[in-house]
Amino acid sequence: MVGKVAASLSGENKKLGFAGDAKIQTLTAEVFAIKAAVKETDPSIEVIDVYTGSWADIAAGKKLLNS
Repeated sequence: MVGKVAASLSGENKKLGFAGDAKIQTLTAEVFAIKAAVKETDPSIEVIDVYTGSWADIAAGKKLLNS
């Protein structure tokens, strides 16, 4: 949780991104925890979660992170 709170404090654009390969229970639970920690720290920060839908498509991951 400390890392999540630190991440929410480090940006100036009030956005925090999470990129995953597939929307599975483990990752959605992690995103839920991130959103809860960020909301406690600064409710004005928007947490954006995106998924490539592929475990192996590195190009899709790069494209997603640069969008």
